[in-house]
Amino acid sequence: MYSRVDFQRAIEEGNLNLGPHKDIQSASVNMTIAELWNKRERILNPLTEPTGPYEPPDLETYLREACVPKPLNPATGAWHFEPDEFCIGFLHGPMRFAAGQYIRVRTRSSYARIGLSIRETEDALTFGHGFTGKVPIVLTSDTHCALYPDESPAQLTNEPRNFPLIVAQQPLSLHETLLLYDGKTVLSKRWPETVKRAFRPFSLSPEGFVFTKEFLDLFFLGSTRETVEIPPSCAGYLPESLGRMDEPIPPIRLHSAAPWIMPGDRLTITLECRIKYECLLSPGMPLPSLEYRALDTPLAETTTSRYHGQNGATLSR
Repeated sequence: MYSRVDFQRAIEEGNLNLGPHKDIQSASVNMTIAELWNKRERILNPLTEPTGPYEPPDLETYLREACVPKPLNPATGAWHFEPDEFCIGFLHGPMRFAAGQYIRVRTRSSYARIGLSIRETEDALTFGHGFTGKVPIVLTSDTHCALYPDESPAQLTNEPRNFPLIVAQQPLSLHETLLLYDGKTVLSKRWPETVKRAFRPFSLSPEGFVFTKEFLDLFFLGSTRETVEIPPSCAGYLPESLGRMDEPIPPIRLHSAAPWIMPGDRLTITLECRIKYECLLSPGMPLPSLEYRALDTPLAETTTSRYHGQNGATLSR
């Protein structure tokens, strides 16, 4: 996995071009979004229209013919999202990745904590073979939230898919205190007081609490009981699954948008979660183990994140 040193070296040697809209961190690069599109309500009905299902030749044609640009809210100047909204877009660019660079798009933690999830499209998973152009993304939301065009919610990492070097693992468990989203307040990283009012503390009893049907699709923030400390030679990775391996759909979507903990950070891990079906949550229940993944070039000095030292579920900063 690339560290800041590897990103800078690849850029200087001409093997990586991330365009002007980049902010290199200890093991990732923060990026802005250039454009977002929503799917039209109606494209073609294959049962009544002889042309059959709509099959665009490429993503840009699909956007022009089947989607509309997502407008900015005139009152705030931001994009506003509803729960379960689905958008397609592009990061600022164009960019160029050399063969052998497995660049992935993730969500920065501050934005995952307000319910946003950003990832590359399926077509973009061929990055390891080299890529030139605008990086296509998919953005979804678990909450009512807002994003300003000059914010940098996306995070690029270089993650070898077939040979990640896991040097250690650390068992984790669930803390008893959760922060539950009220389901109606519009969240923005730039509106900290609004975010603070939108979440309420909820304590799990020692016996646990059954989240029944009325809690389905609830978005909440949780935390690990354990404090983790990431050395300068590694980045921490938390897998998203929670539940038995034989369950086709885990009962909770866990920390799927922002799985990385950066070098130098010492903290309890805040978990961005959503209830998918009825389940029991109890204090101390096992979570996926944290994986310590080796950086290609260890860092001589680390710059801690704004969440360094956090204790318990922590709101977006």
